[in-house]
Amino acid sequence: MSSRATAVAVAAASAFALGAGSASSAPTPAAARFWSAARTFELAEAYAADAATWREARALKTCDVLPRNRSASFNRRAGVIDIAWREVILMQSLIPPYRRLVRAFGRVRTSSTALRTIRSSTLLVSAQLRKLDGVDANVCTYLAHWRDTGWSTDYERKLRDPFYEIFGLDHAVVGRAARRAANTIPALQRLGLTFDHALKLASVDSILGF
Repeated sequence: MSSRATAVAVAAASAFALGAGSASSAPTPAAARFWSAARTFELAEAYAADAATWREARALKTCDVLPRNRSASFNRRAGVIDIAWREVILMQSLIPPYRRLVRAFGRVRTSSTALRTIRSSTLLVSAQLRKLDGVDANVCTYLAHWRDTGWSTDYERKLRDPFYEIFGLDHAVVGRAARRAANTIPALQRLGLTFDHALKLASVDSILGF
């Protein structure tokens, strides 16, 4: 499970402990369509994650701005940055499938407050994702900036949190969307989804964190 899915799971644990349990009936048609769209996105995300790891590893391997004789401490610092930038590349690659997810949710007519909350949260996340559309996410470019600062810890902090410190995503909006979605899990189960399916559906609104 990814770190963001883990965050949703933690937020949802109390609902499960309070007896939300498993679905006892088939999902409503609207809930089934939402789940189907979320599952399609989940598969796209899994494929994109492998590609993002490969692209970031290649970018870092071919980058010649890092010191040749690096200490173990510096390698640990660079490793944290590497992980953060894999997420940037992943989120960029997820912009098209996330747009398709938004459209799929939008085509479902429903009076369910839970499903409508998921849909509105997805719109918020999509707006934040668009800030990454077309930006230069080559980690070597930013590592060169870091080198030019003398490997400063101030710029390093930005590199460790590029979504918010470099690309201007709104942490409050991202967190609010994820929390609202996580809070729908008990209601999603009452629509006939299992706990696991409700959790995964809510997780589409926490791809940028919690």
